[in-house]
Amino acid sequence: MVTDGIQNVVTRWTAIGTHQGPFMGIAPTGKRFTITGISFLRIFDGKIVEEWQQWDSLGLLQQLDVIPRFQHEASAA
Repeated sequence: MVTDGIQNVVTRWTAIGTHQGPFMGIAPTGKRFTITGISFLRIFDGKIVEEWQQWDSLGLLQQLDVIPRFQHEASAA
């Protein structure tokens, strides 16, 4: 967590869990997942007034086997 001491806070986070309920229209898979993200908050008068988030949604969908993981094949030079 980083702040400018005035009104901005940035947090990098990791979420770990098991997909046990419907999420984004996807039926529960029972699969475990780990994702990372970053949140930007703007504080005014001691309250959060704006929030922006970026998180690894592709990585989550791949871990739930909703989207295939891409395989990279090395080619000889």
